[in-house]
Amino acid sequence: MSVDSFSVNPFVGFGCAGYRSFSGAEPARIGPFDKVQVISGQNNCGKSALVDYFIKVVGAISGRGDIPREDNPLTRVDIPLNLKSHNELFPATISFCVNIHSLEETLMSNVRTPRQREYAESLLRLFNNAPYISDDGKAAWLDFSLGWGQLSFGYDASLRAHFSQYQASSLTICNLTNASLACCDSAGDDELNYSNIVCAAMPWALLPNFLKVGAIRSIKDAELSNRFSSINSGVGLPAALLKLYNPERKDFDESKRRWNKLQDFVREIMNDRSAAILVSHDSHEIAVKTADTDYLPLESLGTGLTELIILAAVVACNTDKIICIEEPEIHLHPALQARFIKYLLSDEANRFIVTTHSPTIINSSGVQVAHVSKNNGMSECHQLNDMVLARDLLDDLGARASDILQSNYVIWVEGPSDRTYVNYWIGKWAEEKSVHLVEGIHYSVMLYGGKLLNALDASPDGSNEKLISLFRINTHFCILMDSDKKSKNTRLGKTKTRVIEECKQSGAMHWITWGSTIENYVPADVLATSIKTAHPSKRWNHDLGERFTCPLNFKFEGTRSLTPNKIAIAKLACESGFNPLGDCSRQVSRLCRAICDTNGINY
Repeated sequence: MSVDSFSVNPFVGFGCAGYRSFSGAEPARIGPFDKVQVISGQNNCGKSALVDYFIKVVGAISGRGDIPREDNPLTRVDIPLNLKSHNELFPATISFCVNIHSLEETLMSNVRTPRQREYAESLLRLFNNAPYISDDGKAAWLDFSLGWGQLSFGYDASLRAHFSQYQASSLTICNLTNASLACCDSAGDDELNYSNIVCAAMPWALLPNFLKVGAIRSIKDAELSNRFSSINSGVGLPAALLKLYNPERKDFDESKRRWNKLQDFVREIMNDRSAAILVSHDSHEIAVKTADTDYLPLESLGTGLTELIILAAVVACNTDKIICIEEPEIHLHPALQARFIKYLLSDEANRFIVTTHSPTIINSSGVQVAHVSKNNGMSECHQLNDMVLARDLLDDLGARASDILQSNYVIWVEGPSDRTYVNYWIGKWAEEKSVHLVEGIHYSVMLYGGKLLNALDASPDGSNEKLISLFRINTHFCILMDSDKKSKNTRLGKTKTRVIEECKQSGAMHWITWGSTIENYVPADVLATSIKTAHPSKRWNHDLGERFTCPLNFKFEGTRSLTPNKIAIAKLACESGFNPLGDCSRQVSRLCRAICDTNGINY
């Protein structure tokens, strides 16, 4: 995952070890992550504990990179399960994934001499080598230990293997910066001093602020709950929303933009363009107006809508935070879950960590997913970067592979060239409507082969055991069939007629081509140019413009078997950007609307 977008905050991932069930030798890490990081796994595997650790420890770190003794965030209940005695050294470790560019800026900002530069560059070479470097080579993983009773950042044990390399180059501890000199041991312990300068190189002042939104959410006045500074889970939210609606002059433009975005989201999820949020003047109540009612208390809406608006409002009222949301799917229909994730992805002011069991959220386009699991009482965490790990997560959740891996809509076509045309037309429609449709996520194109149509059953019950039930593969589908007509009055074949009737029964979309084949939608001049480009040395004499003539059903002159390459021609035709003939635009619009409806996408 690229970390280019994190020029503002250099911390793009976190890890934990030596804490409760996370007692393994290697830290459990999430990151580098983008806008939305999802953490999933079974109940009681450590998802919440992992997030709580980041919140507690990062929140206790000062701008100097230490934790004052009086701010110790850990207690004896946090001691790892595998410690034999409570008298042993507390082995807690926190990992940071830090943008390499930010580390370089911090290191080089106070370089004054050639010797200092040499030392700084040696550190950067270290950060750019395994085991530190991230997969994309743009961020470094650095681990820092926290001692029991002291809780100051000590040396990074993973540095040990690299000391000899730099000592051999005669690089000794030097005055890199005033800050690093101050934290170096005067006795000249190279290992400890080296580590202290690593700590000094970290951009501690830019550590993110965390906000946790728990799974239990309701509107409360902060004064009544004695939590004046928090809007966690709805506490103090009315006052925060009132401030967003009526901001100070310096914040007016940004606050109004975020307020309007929240209003638009509420209108979208309620499917009501007149819906509006109102906060009472005393900031004790949030109300919602709909087309059918006057303003009603937010709590009077359905539980799902109430909690969803609470979550969206918390996002709108915060900036420059990592907002940790527990189980946003509670009480929410899958379509609303998808819309909420889309709302998070569109937020420009925050990043998000979401703990969930929802396949819908896990399957959302644009999120990263980490899998937390527990083996023999010890928790592990792995960022999902391949399908094998995704399968393990599904097994953990007790979900079927289709819940996470299957597209929400299937388009059945005869051959691979049909897929090329369909994807091109979908892309054009999506661009015109300013929506995002991705093959493999929002829809899939499946090939059945024209001769196999008689083996397919599109009915809702799939009662014919001799046929393949399309409805059981995916309940949302369209089947595209060539008419194969020789004239306008030619009747469709029996198999196509049967499939059409079955689609009507199941509510599935059927699409019979306007002409004989799908290629009849392509203008003759575009086809001719594409054929010439794909087969520059071949000649033919065939009518390409007749609606009920198969345009590519011919053999090149001078050959017995060579026919046009349909796949190559389809690709070339689509690259030309042609406008289709006949009823194609209407059929594509029907298809794309069905895809959007299935995925909960507005258009």
